[in-house]
Amino acid sequence: MMILISITLFICYILPISGEEKQKKIRVGFYESPYFQNIEKDGSISGYSYDYLQAISQYTGWEYEFVKTTTYSECLELLKNGEIDIVGVMLKTPEREEMFDFPDLSSGVCMSILVTGKQNRTLAYEDYAAFNGITVGLQKGFVRNEGLQDYCKKKNFTVNTIVYDNQKEMLDAMSRGEVDAMLIRSNQNSPEYRAIAKFDTNDVYYATTKGNKKVLDGLNYSLEKIKITSPNFDNDLYNKYFDFSSGQMAVLSKEESAYLAEHPTMQVLYDSVWEPYEFTQKDGTPHGIAIDVLEKVSEAVGINFQYTSVDKQKTKTELFSSGEYDVLSSITYCYQWADKNDVYITQPYLSVDYLGVYKDIKKTIHRVALPKGFYISEIVQKVLPREAVIDTYDTVEECMEAVKDGLADCTYVNTYEAEYYLTIPKYRLLQFRTVQGLSQQLSVGISKNTDPLLYSIISKGLATISQEELREIIRTHLNHPQQSSFFDMMYTNPVHFVSLLTIIGFILTAFLIVYVLYKHKNRENEILQITNKAKSEFLSHVSHDMRTPINAIIGLSSLGLSCEDLEKSRGYHENINQTSHYLLRLINDTLDMSVLENNKMRLHPKPCYFSDFLNEIEIIIRERAMEKGIHFQTQMNTDYKQAVMFDELRLQQIFINLINNAIKFTSPGGNVSFIIEATDLEENRIMVLFIIRDTGIGMSAEFQKRMFEPFEQEEDRIPFLESGTGLGLAIVRQLVDLMGGTIQCNSQPGGGTEFIVKIETKRWEAASELHCQEKVSQRESFSGGKRILLCEDHPVNAQIVIALLQKRGFIVEHGENGQVATNLFKNSPIGYYDAILMDVRMPLLNGLEAVAIIRSLEREDAIKVPIIAMSANAFQEDINLSLEVGMDAHLSKPVDAMELFDTLEEVMKMKSS
Repeated sequence: MMILISITLFICYILPISGEEKQKKIRVGFYESPYFQNIEKDGSISGYSYDYLQAISQYTGWEYEFVKTTTYSECLELLKNGEIDIVGVMLKTPEREEMFDFPDLSSGVCMSILVTGKQNRTLAYEDYAAFNGITVGLQKGFVRNEGLQDYCKKKNFTVNTIVYDNQKEMLDAMSRGEVDAMLIRSNQNSPEYRAIAKFDTNDVYYATTKGNKKVLDGLNYSLEKIKITSPNFDNDLYNKYFDFSSGQMAVLSKEESAYLAEHPTMQVLYDSVWEPYEFTQKDGTPHGIAIDVLEKVSEAVGINFQYTSVDKQKTKTELFSSGEYDVLSSITYCYQWADKNDVYITQPYLSVDYLGVYKDIKKTIHRVALPKGFYISEIVQKVLPREAVIDTYDTVEECMEAVKDGLADCTYVNTYEAEYYLTIPKYRLLQFRTVQGLSQQLSVGISKNTDPLLYSIISKGLATISQEELREIIRTHLNHPQQSSFFDMMYTNPVHFVSLLTIIGFILTAFLIVYVLYKHKNRENEILQITNKAKSEFLSHVSHDMRTPINAIIGLSSLGLSCEDLEKSRGYHENINQTSHYLLRLINDTLDMSVLENNKMRLHPKPCYFSDFLNEIEIIIRERAMEKGIHFQTQMNTDYKQAVMFDELRLQQIFINLINNAIKFTSPGGNVSFIIEATDLEENRIMVLFIIRDTGIGMSAEFQKRMFEPFEQEEDRIPFLESGTGLGLAIVRQLVDLMGGTIQCNSQPGGGTEFIVKIETKRWEAASELHCQEKVSQRESFSGGKRILLCEDHPVNAQIVIALLQKRGFIVEHGENGQVATNLFKNSPIGYYDAILMDVRMPLLNGLEAVAIIRSLEREDAIKVPIIAMSANAFQEDINLSLEVGMDAHLSKPVDAMELFDTLEEVMKMKSS
């Protein structure tokens, strides 16, 4: 009971902040102050206070109403009377604590800043000797005026002062030269000023009306969360809005100028092979990000640098310790590392994250390549597993080469090194992954043997480099200076490179086969006419079978190039891989067919065991059967243990072809079995019976008469079937004949199929013969708008067109053949589809038949709906046939995206008018 009461009280306490406060608008006193509270041209509000209030609202759920006033004093009066809820920010004084409530935690700091004009070259930062006797402008009633006098006494200089009514009058006076500098608080800073001294830092707070407990609780709660989750929030926000030192000119003190007059040139040591930070160009000159940064410093403060290069980072640090050099061009911003290298380090000018570089990111890391003498190498060694073997190399590039060549599993580079090496084609196939918590800041190293004035001079020079200038320096050094070659495409665009080589190879192979067949047939003049007809049919089949995978490769490549989602991009590339394998099968089958028809194939019988053979078949087939949901089993109806003589490769080719066909034409949940029986014959011979049975869709008697002819396929088989080359059964028949065997088929539509192969061979007589050497089969498991009706039986082509249309904002519905498409249209409301994209060659009902049915329907939109043909049939007679049956346009595959969109727009506009 007590627990229930406690929970109830806790909920009641929390509800005011989590519920009520989310709905209440908090009234904020708003007065314009540059960079603190601004009103933009479009009426929106920005500035330090606006950002801070938005951060608070993320924990309180507050919405704000900005009550605009003219002055800060008016805001305080409104807050005192309870007409607003919050004003910020201000010093917490005893007098103000009597009038207002303040949170426990501050919302930043405020300090006194002595500023001069940004073009003033006489007053350097904290150059107290130069400050002596200058005239400083003060604001009337400014609470920080007294602090200036204390600061002067503390630093032992005196100033003259002139008091002005407000900051604008004081600024005008400085512009006229009446005063040399002026005193402001930090939130009055401007890019037009240059700070020459900072002092009297105080915490500042948001204030709320006295007794406004809900707002005060919300402030305390949110500020505590901000300090915990973002410890540097206040400092980062201050630098964003009020630190204008970056990019301002450097002003040297008299001592610093005298030092440079006496020491005009400094000796710099740099690494000649650390791209893109510092390296030596072919003409022998130093180059890189760090070198350009030093050149910017040189321009800003008038110092000269003379560069000496070393080709190893480790040698660089060893040589620097000799005392002959003044400056290290770049060194990690780490005081422990600096002490180890006996240098002083400037504030960092560049921050980078580190990435791991892998050839195979999934592989367990055993060997790591690290560059000698680099800061990152020492850090990485501390976090690597104990069992990891570390190989050291002289340069980062050598580490990259080791990973590329497989000598190491991993190396580490920072962000800009990664960007640089990714512009080199041979490293494009390496994989990069950010390493959380591993980063590096770069600064300039200055010898401890030099005068501390050099440190001050170089630091001032670094401060003159703006972020825009630094970004431009980095950008110019992230491209590797080399000319591209044709073979660079293998790295820069491997999908297109492989696709292009595959297509070229296929075309050359096709023409070679045509030439071989032509020469063979031409020897027999009496059948010249038959030869020419066969050649024409061959080219027709090749042309059609070639267009479909090429369309898939080009389309998926285009999608992959524009896709930023890694998972989607991976899917596109997996489909490209599968389609490329189809092209390879087509080439291999065509070549096999050519060799068999020319009687050039020779068998190479070797001893093998039935058990080994069955096991290898099962390994190759099992995964594909499981993916499709087919129950596949092997069975040996003999206890025959002795080895027999077979060309095992060609025997596998026969039965993998037949079993793949069985799986292809069997629905999920069906059965496919492979059975071996053996019978002894006379004279050490044996008759082997191979049986493949499936419960698939079967074949018609008509097709069985021609199924062993090249390129023959039964076109009206059910729609989920994948495309084939039409050469598989022809190759099977030729191989069986070559082995002196027979093949018999028993099948009927809907009743499954059975192939029986009989082959006679010899027994292997060696009694002590061991089993054939096991072969391991390693196989990678690969784990709005207008409404369009897409009729396409090829799943990859359908995926491409759907993605292209959806990216353009179309709503797409897919019918996998003509029959499904006509049913979808029949059952849809009038005008439901804005257009139909129709493939021509499809199972069950082809595109021409489907269009004829749709156009003949007795409904208003049957004639009006735009229908566009999309087909690999690209000859003029094919286009004419599409138009004759009622299509409005004909697009040839591969389909160009822009042509598709233009045709859709043109046809839909034409139909609507």
